[in-house]
Order: sequence, then structure tokens, then C-alpha cells
Amino acid sequence: MDTTTPKPEIYLTFDDGPYPSTESILEILKENGVPATFFFCSASNGLGKDAQYRAVKKAIEGNHLLGNHGDDHYPASRRDYLAEKNRGDPQKDFRENREDFETLFKNHQDVFPGFRAARLPGDGRFIDDIVRAIVAQEKVPHFGWHMEFAPNKTFAHVNYRDWQGIPGVSSSHARIPHSQCILLLHDSHWRGAKLEGLKALIKKLKELAVIRPLPLTPPSNASRVFLSQYTGPIATT
Repeated sequence: MDTTTPKPEIYLTFDDGPYPSTESILEILKENGVPATFFFCSASNGLGKDAQYRAVKKAIEGNHLLGNHGDDHYPASRRDYLAEKNRGDPQKDFRENREDFETLFKNHQDVFPGFRAARLPGDGRFIDDIVRAIVAQEKVPHFGWHMEFAPNKTFAHVNYRDWQGIPGVSSSHARIPHSQCILLLHDSHWRGAKLEGLKALIKKLKELAVIRPLPLTPPSNASRVFLSQYTGPIATT
């Protein structure tokens, strides 16, 4: 009788791209056979339009999921979200981001396939009515996250350095990912020599867990922890 404990299923996500490092990240994912979700912004990455198109197209060709992260990563703080809410249209950044990528692809004689998920930057996931407004407008699920990874000394809150013995890589938690754990990374952090840290992290994660595509509808065995970071569209008849 096999009493081996099954590996947890986890989901890898990247925010804020495309950046110059995005294509290198995609190569690492391809080498490892790992799926990811990229929550893209159209206006905050400093890339020219041709480079943006190339990176997003490469993500699509790699069968990665595309997520809407708003056009310029503002608002991010709770205070700024509430200010935008008082102005009456906190969803506009997501509408404009979608339209920007549609235009980008049209200008390259191509068709943008659309975003299949959304994630509010920063503190947005804690403001329920704005989350629900984004979901209702974009008709895609919204995802938060459970654990964050970054190069050492990137964020004060990502403070477990050399996580699981990986030099230069920090986590927001000392533990290994739990089942149905959504992991957050950022495209811009993994560049140059720091790409080696990302390679080592993905290798370790593959040892500890099974990396699956982010489920757009909750798994049949969805945990309360997973559902705490998931808001799906309301079914209509």
C-alpha cells in the first residue's frame, strides 16, 4: 500500500509586466515545463510597443494565462483606492488596460485573445466592493495570493531570506506552499544574475509541489484558504 503523501498543487503568478525580463522568465518556464499566470499592465513598464507585443505574444504562445492588472498600477494603497472610488470609476484602469492591449495587437495586425483573470494591485484585494466591480465589469475572476517570493532585500515583508536553502531568494513565509497556494512574483525583480535565483526557486518548487495552471473556477475540493483569494463572476440566467 502506497502511503506517500501527495504533493500539494500550487499556482505560479507574475505581476506588473511585461518588463525587459519577461521574455527571459518565459524561457525559464518553458525549460521547466511550468505554467504561470501573468498579470500585465500596459503603461507602467517602460517598454516600447514592439517589445510589449513580443513579450505578451510569447506568453500566449507558451500557453500561459493572461491577467488584467490595470494599466498603470495605480491606485495601489488603500487610501488611493478609496479616493478613486469617491471619484466614481475605480474600474477604469482595468477597462483602459484591456483596450490598450487590444489596440497594441491590432496595430501589429493581430487579435488580442483577452484577459481571463484579474488582480488589483497592492491593497485592492482587501476592498471587496471594488473587487466585485472589477469582476462584474471584466467578467473574469479576481485572484489574490497566499505567498510572495522576491530576491533578498526586495521587500521588508518578504523577509525569510534564502528560503529553503536557495541563495538570494526570500519568501513571505518560512513554510512550504500549502495545497492550492497562489504564489506571487514580479517580472521586474528577476533580471540579470537574479534569474539564477528564479531558476533555483522553480526547481525547488517542483520538488515540493505540482505546479498547475491557475484554475478559473474553484476546484471541486477548493479549500477555504483558496476561496479567500478568489472572487468569481456571478452566474446570470
